[in-house]
Amino acid sequence: MLSDGCGTVWRCALLGALAAAVTAVGRCEGQTVQRLLLPTFYGFGAQTTVVVPDRGTVYLGGVDGSRRGQNCCGMPLGGGVPGLGSRERGRNSSTGSAAVSATVIDHRELDRAVLSETERRQHARRDVRGEQVETAASSIRNTASQVGNKYVWLGMQAERDGDLQAARVFYEMAAERGVALQNYRSGRVDYEK
Repeated sequence: MLSDGCGTVWRCALLGALAAAVTAVGRCEGQTVQRLLLPTFYGFGAQTTVVVPDRGTVYLGGVDGSRRGQNCCGMPLGGGVPGLGSRERGRNSSTGSAAVSATVIDHRELDRAVLSETERRQHARRDVRGEQVETAASSIRNTASQVGNKYVWLGMQAERDGDLQAARVFYEMAAERGVALQNYRSGRVDYEK
C-alpha cells in the first residue's frame, strides 16, 4: 500500500477514520437525539428615590441582554469527502433590552391650577364686562329715555303750534323708545296704535 506514495497512506487513514465513525454510529443506532433547551432567568431588584418636578421625566434605568448559539450537524470530516454527507451549521443570536422612565404629572395640582386660572379669568371678565356692560346698558337706557323725552317735548310743541300730524309722529317715536305717554296725554292727538 505504501508503494504509490503519500496518496495511499492518506486513503488508509481516511478509511480507518470512516470505519471508526461507522462503528460509533452503529452503537448509537436506535437512540433518538434530543435537544434540551433550558430557560435561563436572571432576576434583580432595585429601589431608589428620585425627586422629579411636576411634568418632569426621569430615566430610572434599563437592562440589556444577548444570546448566541450554534448548532452543528453531520460528520466532522464529511464536508470535503464525497459520500460522507455534509456538515451543517446553524447560528442564531438575539438581543433584548428594556428601559424604564417615569413622567410625573400631579393631576391634583394640575386641576387646582387650571381651576384657579379659570376662576381668576371669570372674575376678571365679570369685573371688566360687568362695569362696561352696565355702563353701556344704562347709557343706552338713558339715551333712549332722553331721546324719547325729546320726542315728547317736540310732540307737545307741534300740538301747541296746531300741527297734530307732526305731534302724532313725535309721540309714536317717543313710545318706541319706551316713554310712558299717558303722562303727556292732551286729548287732542290720538297717538295710540
